[in-house]
Formats: sequence, structure tokens, C-alpha cells
Amino acid sequence: MMNSPWVWLFLLICFSVITNAQKYELIDEINGQKISQVSAINEDQSGNIWFSTNNGVYRYDSKHLKPIGQFTQDSIPPKITNINIIKSDSSGNMWMGGDGGILIKYNSNTL
Repeated sequence: MMNSPWVWLFLLICFSVITNAQKYELIDEINGQKISQVSAINEDQSGNIWFSTNNGVYRYDSKHLKPIGQFTQDSIPPKITNINIIKSDSSGNMWMGGDGGILIKYNSNTL
């Protein structure tokens, strides 16, 4: 029975599923703050991943998650409530756009 190619294929698939499941990590809290929404994700030229969340913008460098900006009502004009797009350009700038027509240019090379 163990010589059947279907048994070996089944065991290979099971092993693959088990090992792949261990590569994922749920990040639902950053610095004690619950993350309930991620509205934008982008990768810059250096391979850092940028996230816009309900608690601000963060940069992940494959080891650390660093807060970049806590865009709250105290730090930006009142009509701006959400950063919902992040794009990078060839000069290393991160462009962030949000509700209320906000546009933020952030030089990621200075970090």
C-alpha cells in the first residue's frame, strides 16, 4: 500500500501544507494598539514594506515594525481621517494619499 504513488503524493501535500502554515504571522497589534484596518501596503526600493493602518503608517524592514507617522486629528488638518494609498518613486520617496485630498511626501532614505 505504501508503494502507491497516490499515498506518497498525499503525504507530500500534507507535509507541504504543514510547513507552509508555519511561515505566516498574524500582526493585529502594534505597540499595544489594536490594528483593525490596513488600507494600503507598498514596498520601497530597499525592500521595506509600508503599511497604512487605522493607527498610522508603519515600515517593516523584515525584522522591526517602525511607526512612521501617527496621523491623528492633532497632527493633520481636521478633514483628513485616513491614509488610503502609498506609492514609492525612483528617488526613494514614499507618496501617501488620504481622505480630504491630503498628499504627503516622505523621504524614506532619511530613516
